[in-house]
Amino acid sequence: MLVIGSKEQKIRYTNSSNDLLPVTELPIEEAQSGPKVLEKSIMQLLRINDSDEKRWDEYVTPRASSVTELFAWRRIVDEVYGMASHFIAVEEAGSIVGTLGLFEVKHPLFGHYLTTAAFSNDGGFHYENILASDLLVTEAKRLADDLKVDYLLIRTRGTELEGFAVDRHYRTAVLDLSGGADTIWEKKLTSKARGHVRRGLKAGLAYLLWARSSERISIVFFTRTCAL
Repeated sequence: MLVIGSKEQKIRYTNSSNDLLPVTELPIEEAQSGPKVLEKSIMQLLRINDSDEKRWDEYVTPRASSVTELFAWRRIVDEVYGMASHFIAVEEAGSIVGTLGLFEVKHPLFGHYLTTAAFSNDGGFHYENILASDLLVTEAKRLADDLKVDYLLIRTRGTELEGFAVDRHYRTAVLDLSGGADTIWEKKLTSKARGHVRRGLKAGLAYLLWARSSERISIVFFTRTCAL
């Protein structure tokens, strides 16, 4: 997890304060049969709204680590928790080349902050090249300043961004699912993990796959209130 800013001091950045996102022209060299010609390719930052759901999911789905990165999660978080979100994309030559999904959290203990992958371990930040990454991060910093949040979180693995502090208090468990259910249950899960599963089953834990494929999201719920 990458963290920028703090409750004591918020790092500020200079950038455009206009409501419309700036268009950034970035020169790209392209080799040809003769001498190299310097051509300009325009990268543009886009605010993503409901009409862009299909484009967002077409780009994000092959890269997503969980359903919390899909557009449907944005609606769920809004409807259930009333949490505002700010989805940004970078477009080049009519194609999306980067996305950043930010959720605005107002928590009594953890403060007012922006984060990717709300209610998940990581995700929400994808890009094809460093230029797209830089545009998304710069816009996220500008948005953090505009909203006057305490800090900005980008939950990701194996990526360190300039100006961010890496929070190493968080860990993610990864389980190899090969070998079938019996092998996983008997050999890959600890006795403590199996005990937690049994407690959940006794309490009425159920797993349902959302019937409408357009939602592309799974729902885990308890049939009655219980504490695992």
